[in-house]
Amino acid sequence: MVHFLLALAVCFAIIGSKNKYIQRMAFVVLFAFAALRFMYGNDYYNYYRWFQYIHAGYKSPFKTEILYNLLNRWLPSFPVLVALSSALLIFVVYQLVTKNLPTQYSWIGIVIFVINPYLFLINLSALRQCIATCFFVIAVNLAYRKKYIWYCVLVIVATLFHKSAILLLPICIIANAKPVKSWMCWLILVGTLILLVSSNFLSDIVIWVAEQFGDKNYIHFASQDTKN
Repeated sequence: MVHFLLALAVCFAIIGSKNKYIQRMAFVVLFAFAALRFMYGNDYYNYYRWFQYIHAGYKSPFKTEILYNLLNRWLPSFPVLVALSSALLIFVVYQLVTKNLPTQYSWIGIVIFVINPYLFLINLSALRQCIATCFFVIAVNLAYRKKYIWYCVLVIVATLFHKSAILLLPICIIANAKPVKSWMCWLILVGTLILLVSSNFLSDIVIWVAEQFGDKNYIHFASQDTKN
């Protein structure tokens, strides 16, 4: 069923390469699939369980992610939360595709979004990360237009859904239309090679950053030296 719906969305995207109204049906199908999903993804049950727990008035494990915590308390049911996050994701992707690609080529963007599991399917499992990422994508567009204050505001909003989004704050420095100079490329290349060679140094940095968030999962993955 999953493959059928994703294939249907791709078909609408390709058939509607010269008709934006037909192409919109691809997003309608994707939204319906995302919003009406049940027990899809590794984290679905955990998010559902914590929603019920928080909704009943018990202590929340997301106390630092204030906005996500409030959604769990205020929304009437977990399917509503799933539908809202799905609507945000599909809206952001729709804006990206329609505003950055000509209609006749936008189907390529839709197909890549659907077939790459790290762009669509993973966001259906990682609920908080999905919402935070959507705000970040909107923020990048504002930074590109030199609205840096609004960029910072949206990134801060993203951290209230997933605290690790705070690491995205400096991205506004490079989110612009200036051409990348050759010395910048060499600096990035050499810096990356130094970090890869100095694995112990890199691991120490990763572990230190993970500890600042106080999240046992971050510390666990960092300590495993898997270079996540």
